[in-house]
Amino acid sequence: MLKINKSKANWEEEYLRGDWDKFDDDPLERKRQAMIGSFCRDFYPPGKILDVGCGFGTLVDFLNPAQVKNYLGLDVSEEAIKRAKLKRLANFKSVAWDKFKAQNKFDIIVFNEIIYYLDTIKTLKKSLKLLNSDGLVIISLSYRDKNERGQVRSKKIWEISQRFLKTVKETVITGEAGGEKFTWQIKVLKRK
Repeated sequence: MLKINKSKANWEEEYLRGDWDKFDDDPLERKRQAMIGSFCRDFYPPGKILDVGCGFGTLVDFLNPAQVKNYLGLDVSEEAIKRAKLKRLANFKSVAWDKFKAQNKFDIIVFNEIIYYLDTIKTLKKSLKLLNSDGLVIISLSYRDKNERGQVRSKKIWEISQRFLKTVKETVITGEAGGEKFTWQIKVLKRK
């Protein structure tokens, strides 16, 4: 199985403990968020953006005012959403991705280090239903995340994504944080 199982209670506990606090201001994390924001601005300057697994909503800091107005950040953690609303003036909602029902379609759906926790095939199929006809999906994945057999999960996720979407643009970000080296691949994808 590709999906990493983590309950809502686990997420709440981690946010309440402060495990995710450091990521909102971490320079490497902000660099990655800035790259995703630049893709959003370049492809859809006034676009409607859905940020799945938004955490504290850091992506909002890198969007233009029209995008912020049309932004919706989702996270299963009520604590993350509570803090996001305190830090940023944008629309946030606490709901699990598989329970989310949209009233409108989106120009961009962002999966920033979250797709590991979702069923990739179901997630991409649902995304295609929620996207405008020329909409985009932006996925950010770390290379260092491995499954129980030592296989890099991101490779399998990219293989699955190519069944539904084709890459329009991509970049790699590397750096060091907390004494660990990180490498992320970020892809902008559209319908085939």
